[in-house]
Amino acid sequence: MSQPAAHKSHPVPKPSQRQKKSEPMSVVTAWKLASAMLGTLFLALCVLTIMLLMRSPDSSAQAASPTAAGATDAAAESSAPKVPAGPAISFIKKDEKRGGSWRADLGKDGYAVYSANGTGNHNLKLPAYIESLTQEGGADYMWAANDDKRGLENPNGDGKRVSTCVYSDAEINFCINAKRAVPCKLSIYCLDFDRCGRAQRMEFISEGKTLHTIELPSIAEGVWLHYAIQGSINIKISCTGAANAVLAGMFFDEGQDRQAPKRTPPTGDPADPAALKDGIIAELFDGLNTYAHAENKPTLRTVLSTLKLGSTPPLNPGQGLRNWPFSESMAAIYSGFVEIDQEGTYTFFVESDDGAKLYIDGVLLVDNDGNHPLKEANGAKPLTKGLHRIWIEYFNSASMYGFNAYMQRQGADKQPLAAQLKYDPTE
Repeated sequence: MSQPAAHKSHPVPKPSQRQKKSEPMSVVTAWKLASAMLGTLFLALCVLTIMLLMRSPDSSAQAASPTAAGATDAAAESSAPKVPAGPAISFIKKDEKRGGSWRADLGKDGYAVYSANGTGNHNLKLPAYIESLTQEGGADYMWAANDDKRGLENPNGDGKRVSTCVYSDAEINFCINAKRAVPCKLSIYCLDFDRCGRAQRMEFISEGKTLHTIELPSIAEGVWLHYAIQGSINIKISCTGAANAVLAGMFFDEGQDRQAPKRTPPTGDPADPAALKDGIIAELFDGLNTYAHAENKPTLRTVLSTLKLGSTPPLNPGQGLRNWPFSESMAAIYSGFVEIDQEGTYTFFVESDDGAKLYIDGVLLVDNDGNHPLKEANGAKPLTKGLHRIWIEYFNSASMYGFNAYMQRQGADKQPLAAQLKYDPTE
C-alpha cells in the first residue's frame, strides 16, 4: 500500500522578506471611508429607534434593566397570594370496621350529617374553607330510631345514634367547593342500614374528568372512605345493586380553619392610666375573609361592657350591638387592659364555639382555637398588681356560636373577666 505524500512545509519568510508597511492613505480616501462608516451608523440608529418605538413601555423598561426587572418579578411572585391549586383528590383508605363512630377523631373542622334532625332536616356545620356544599338529586330518609352502632353519632353530643341518609334509585350528585391552598381531609360514610343488598359506585369528577372511582359491593355494616381533596370536586353516587344508592354523612378535617389576623397583640403600659374607662374595645368582622385581613378596617368597632356572645345571630340589643346584622361567619378582636387588684397567680378561662385565643401582655396564655362545639380552655400566669394588656381573638365559621371568658385568682372564686376590663379611649 502506497504511503501518503509527505506534507511540504512552507518556510516562514525572514524579516527581510516580509512585506513592507503600506504607505499612509490619502486625505480624500480617509474622508470617503469615514463618510461611509457614518452613514452605516446612522442607518443602524434609525432601525434601532423604530424597533424601540414599536415595543411597549413595560418591555422597554425591562430590556433596559434586565437585572432590576428580574428582581422585581421575583419580589412580586413571593408577595403575591398563593392561588389554590387543584382540583385534586387522593385516596387515603377504606374502613369497614368503625361503624358510625366519628366524634372522637373526625369532623373536627365541620360535617354534614343528613337528616340528623329528622327527615330532610340536616345537621350542617361547614368549615370556612368549604365555600359551598350542594346536592343534586336524591331524597332524605330516616330509619326507625335505634341505638345500632352502625348509625352515626348524633352531632349534638347526646350520646345517641342517627340512622339516616340521602338516597336515590339512580344517582345522587354532590359538589364540594374547597377554596384552600392546601388539601383537606374528606371522610364519607355510606350505610345500608336495613341490609337490602345495596351496592353503589362512587365517582369523583372535576371539570368533566373522572379523578377517582371506587365500587362498594356491600355497605351493610357501614363503609368509610377517606380522601385528601383540593379545589372543586363533584361526587357522583350511582346505584349498582338492589334498592338504591345512599349517603349518610361527610366530615372535614386537617384543614386550615382560617387565616390568623396579621396583627401582633400590643404590649406596654397605657399612656395615661387615669384616663382608662370600664369596658373593652371590640373590633367585629362580618365574614372570615375580612377577619383574615384584619389589618383592614373591621365591619364595626365599638366598646363593650361584656364579653359574652349569644348563640344565634343577630346578637341581642343587650350585648351593645343593636341591629347589627352578623352573618354566621364572623369574628372579633378584643383589646384593652385587665386590672389586677392583688398580686398572685391568675387562671383565665375561655369558652368558645368555634375558636378563640387569649393573650396577656402579648403572650398567648389560652389557646382554644379551631373549629369545635362550645368548649372551655384555660391557662394560668403569675401577675403583679396593676394593669396588664389583654388581647382576645375569636371566630365562628358557621351555624351556632358562643363566647365568654372568666378569670380566677388562686384561692378565690371564678368570676366574669369583663368586670376587670379597662380600655384606653385614645387607642
